Parts: sequence; C-alpha cells; structure tokens
Amino acid sequence: MLEMMKVNRVAFQDLMNVGPKRWSRAYSPVSHYRLMTSSIAESMNLCLDGNKDGLVNLSEKTCSCMKFQVDKLPCRHALAAIRFAKKPVADFCGDCYKTTSWVEAYSRNIFPVGHPSDWTILEDVSSRVVYPPPFRAQAGRPKKKRFKSAGNIEMERQKIAQFVVNPVTTDKIVKMLNHVRFLYHLQHLQHL
Repeated sequence: MLEMMKVNRVAFQDLMNVGPKRWSRAYSPVSHYRLMTSSIAESMNLCLDGNKDGLVNLSEKTCSCMKFQVDKLPCRHALAAIRFAKKPVADFCGDCYKTTSWVEAYSRNIFPVGHPSDWTILEDVSSRVVYPPPFRAQAGRPKKKRFKSAGNIEMERQKIAQFVVNPVTTDKIVKMLNHVRFLYHLQHLQHL
C-alpha cells in the first residue's frame, strides 16, 4: 500500500475512503473468489513448506495474512504452527468443509419448482424486459462443422477403417449386387 501511495496519492486516498473490505480479498468478511479459482490440492501443496513470516494464533484461528480467517482453512503459516504443536489439521478447518455440514445441508427435502403459472412474481420484476447480450459476428466465413470431441474423432476413424476400399472386395460386392438385381428381375417376370 505504501508503494501505491508513492505512485499515486489520489488513487490511494480514494481506495482508503472506500475501505479495504470493498476491494481487498484479505480484508473482506466474505470469501468471494479464491476457493473457486484454485483447487484444494493446490492450496495444500503451497502449505507444505510453511513460511515463517505469518503471525498465527491457533486458539483464535487467525493469521496475519488473513487467509486463515477468510477461507476458514489453515494457511501455510497456520499449517506450520499446527504441525509444530502436533495437533490434527482437521480441527482447524471451518465447519462448512466437514461432512456433517454437507449431510445436514442436504438432509431436508428439496421440492421441485412447480409450474410457472403457480409462481408469485413481483410486478417490478415481471415488467422488466431483459434483452440478450449484443451479438458480434466474428470476422471471416462461419464454420459449418462443429468441433468434434476426442470420442467422436475415434469413432470416425473406426468407421473409415471399416470402409477402406479393397479392389478384390469391391469386385465381389459388385458381382453380388448384379446377381441380386438379376434374381429380382426374374422373380418379377414370373409373377406377370
């Protein structure tokens, strides 16, 4: 923050007037972003070495980097302290990550939404007109074929392999088709 103040004092003052809770993930009371962008495995791998620059209070579950409070998961500093104290890491994870919380959340019935005619919609909501986002056609000729997945490509290869033209087989098929046509004409003539 001091670097920002040196670069642009007005921008620094504007941000301070708004408050760090509005623009900083570390000081936000709600976890917004990080859990959806990094997997838990990445977070745990980062924590394995345990930096020594964070101040951790295990009894209050806090750390000076604020990740412990925001994510409700031990940060690298907290993990180092937990390992040093020889306590189980699971005791320091938030209740929202525990199986009992998930079971409790889904223990009650979840009812279907019902028919739209049964819904109670406020008038100011129903009067709003929502338009689709603006469409910008990309430059160039549009593609006619869709992008195929790996499974579709493999199936096409198998189909092509079945119909590889072999001159000997092709001759046999032509002779067989001619024979079938000849027999059909003979049967047709006999019925007349």
